[in-house]
Amino acid sequence: MALCVPADFADDAACDEAIELARTAVAECSAPVLQAITARGATAVVDWVCPDPSFPFRATPLFSRRCWRRQGTRASALASTHNKHPGRALEPLSSYRIFSSMDVDESSQFASRIWERNRTTILHGDYGLRWNHLDAGKVAFSYVQHECTVDLRAQGPLSDRFRLFLHQSGAMEHRTGKHPFVSDPHNVVVHSPGMELKSILGPSKFLLVSFDGKCVRDAMEQRFHTISRYQDWLGVLPPTADLRSLRSYTAWLVLELDNPNSPLCMAGPARGHAKRLLLTLFAECLAESAPEASEAVEDISLAQVRRAEEWITANLGEPIGVEEVASAIEVGIRSLEKSFKRVRGCTPQAFIMGRRLGIARQMLQGAGETASVTTIAMSLGFFELGRFSQRYRQLFGETPSMTLARSAGR
Repeated sequence: MALCVPADFADDAACDEAIELARTAVAECSAPVLQAITARGATAVVDWVCPDPSFPFRATPLFSRRCWRRQGTRASALASTHNKHPGRALEPLSSYRIFSSMDVDESSQFASRIWERNRTTILHGDYGLRWNHLDAGKVAFSYVQHECTVDLRAQGPLSDRFRLFLHQSGAMEHRTGKHPFVSDPHNVVVHSPGMELKSILGPSKFLLVSFDGKCVRDAMEQRFHTISRYQDWLGVLPPTADLRSLRSYTAWLVLELDNPNSPLCMAGPARGHAKRLLLTLFAECLAESAPEASEAVEDISLAQVRRAEEWITANLGEPIGVEEVASAIEVGIRSLEKSFKRVRGCTPQAFIMGRRLGIARQMLQGAGETASVTTIAMSLGFFELGRFSQRYRQLFGETPSMTLARSAGR
């Protein structure tokens, strides 16, 4: 069996990173036996022998999380190359199936409980609905598979949730105001609280991410002093780098939540860090599509920057982001970011992650034989394991797995 890193890892450092990531991944798995890791031009090739033919590739999440993300979503990459059934894509949240029906009335009643009160009318085809759902408190994830074309209308204004539509296939036409817009694999649409929704939903598969309304509004108010009603301007998100990050991270996150051995499925800090990052990415995407009238970015004093650093140091163990830091020292997010870059040459988030790298080293140095790089990294909010390994090596002159092996006497 061979795993190939995509050819867009075009420099030696990136290739070395991929090789180290693959080595760490294989070392943490019990079934595969590492045979060789070689670099061929811009491609890293990992060859191994797996004595158990039923061994799933997703048990080596460290390798896939960084390398395969460059080819597209983790789901499509894994399905096309490592699934036992190459033609069948992995189903997000497959462990959380809560509903399946071919009856439109039964499905409408179910959707009224889990989504919004609605009226559904079949326009074309045979009806079918399957719904996977995980409620994580302030954020919820649903993977919806819909099999025909329907007229779908919410009965009354939408409830106090912001909902993100990420299509794997198919399309949905949203009529929430004067101009309809479409969500599909290329366009990401957001519903805001208070919208009046009429829609045409065709045969589709999509991920629906739902955020608590107050949490989103609080995050946006830290970015803008005033902002007009969301339903007046929110719709299709612009295709920015932040949106690409949000889509990639969300695709990885729902698959990781389906893995019972993941730190995200256990009580602990990793899950809090993951939700905080998701909310921050979502708020940044909304901010990029917000109306022009936003807060004036003002510098803050050196004393306030130092206050921010002290607060960060005292709260590193918590799932904090730039929103919590700005709130703690009572300044706007844009002002905090601008002043941090001027004074420290980096963003507040980069400062937080830099401090956490030091904690990661302490944890790796004191770890026992059962510890793993994955668990330690995720407990500190590092979810791109390849980038974590690269930054760690740049700062400490060795990879995380080397530190761990030495401390555990491996």
